[in-house]
Amino acid sequence: MPFATTEARPNIEDLSLVRRIIAAYRLALTSSLGSLDSFWLTNFFELKRDVHEALLGDDDRAVQALLRDPSQSDLLYGFDNLAKTLLPLRPQPVRHSAEMYDLLVKLSEAVGGRAARCPEYPLNVPLPEIDSVLAELDQVFEIRLDFPNPFRGEYGLNTSRGVVSYRAVHAVYQAWRLHQLVDAVSEPRVLEIGGGLGRTAYYAWHFGIRDYTLVDIPITAVAQANFLGRVLSEKAIQLYGETEAGGIRILPPAMFHGQEDRFDVALNVDSLTEMAPETARAYCNAINNRAGVFLSINHEEGRFKARDVFGGRCVYRSPYWLRRGYVEELVSNIV
Repeated sequence: MPFATTEARPNIEDLSLVRRIIAAYRLALTSSLGSLDSFWLTNFFELKRDVHEALLGDDDRAVQALLRDPSQSDLLYGFDNLAKTLLPLRPQPVRHSAEMYDLLVKLSEAVGGRAARCPEYPLNVPLPEIDSVLAELDQVFEIRLDFPNPFRGEYGLNTSRGVVSYRAVHAVYQAWRLHQLVDAVSEPRVLEIGGGLGRTAYYAWHFGIRDYTLVDIPITAVAQANFLGRVLSEKAIQLYGETEAGGIRILPPAMFHGQEDRFDVALNVDSLTEMAPETARAYCNAINNRAGVFLSINHEEGRFKARDVFGGRCVYRSPYWLRRGYVEELVSNIV
């Protein structure tokens, strides 16, 4: 399978985006982040301290350089593979691209683009070409799938739609599930707690979900604003402290807890069980009061399980299609 690493991108005029990110970050730091009993606010934050200090400094151009090329730092550590600490550990290219191909095929199986493989029957047909798998996904989604690569050094499976990395495939599935859950709603409102790089919000945008709220700690919100501001547009996002409309709002936890906005669906992926228990419970209580349904995709290896803290009635619980050890649960009847 073809492996690729993205090259340096042409410099674009992004200083206005950079300055918006700096302003929102500094303001978010004045808000409460809740309990520090989570490695996201301790160990992981220490890896990102150089970015934190640059954001608080007086050199906008230094921040611009870091945001244009996240491989210089560990800003994306914990939710994407483009991080300084992880790049020396990059997997063997042939094996990695084969794994990304298998993940794309599994995605097509998960959404009904192709029949699921059964190990009890011999595989007597050739493996599909990458473009065939992408065409299957296009047909199911009724959009043309793409994989934007705004940064140098992104690596994965090379396709005609961009370089496919691990987290991107998961984001496609998660956005599709959101789309399913709000399909009957004319102007759906979606909440995501802990949005990683913002890839799920990106794909949800292309599924037609234009009212999307991301809630995350300030340093991760920097990564989300940087990614979404580049792959969509600056006008598509609204950062903390801003008042002009933007379909994707990026807020710190305290701002979310201080509001009473209601949502049709709330999503959390791969973070709820890594929070401090009281933080997770506070989020779930808010979701219980302010969202129609809650989709959780989390592992169960932490101090507690997602089902220990969310309220309401679990409509279904099943293995997550794309990652062993993760559980997909849908909670309804919460309002």
